[in-house]
Amino acid sequence: MYAVVLRFDQQTEQALKRIWEEMRDRGISGYVDEVPNRRPHLTLADYSNLDEAEFMDMFDRFYNARAGFSLNFGMLGTFIGSGTLFLAPNPAAELLKFHAEHHQYFSRYADEAVDMILHVGRRQARFYENKRQKAGKTS
Repeated sequence: MYAVVLRFDQQTEQALKRIWEEMRDRGISGYVDEVPNRRPHLTLADYSNLDEAEFMDMFDRFYNARAGFSLNFGMLGTFIGSGTLFLAPNPAAELLKFHAEHHQYFSRYADEAVDMILHVGRRQARFYENKRQKAGKTS
């Protein structure tokens, strides 16, 4: 399985990791310790099957011209039975447009729809521009 995720600037990422650590220390969630080197992210899409070289060429063409943008998060939720908490982004026009453009551009790989999910964060976050962020494999 493959995932396209949006990452945060370093300051926001560190703030989110501190929240993870505090949740662990208070016995709320051990999420921070489940996967080594886990980073806060917003899952934009996931795919079961793709040609990696072709996808990465398309990825570079699509994302090299993209700038970062700011988001607000308004809902704390959980994946039932998983112990994972998440913050859902407010559906701002810029985010919805960005999400739709991604899925339209990569429509040949669409094997299922996915919601955008941020795993435990804070109310406001700013995405940073990443001109060559590769799609990461997930387990």
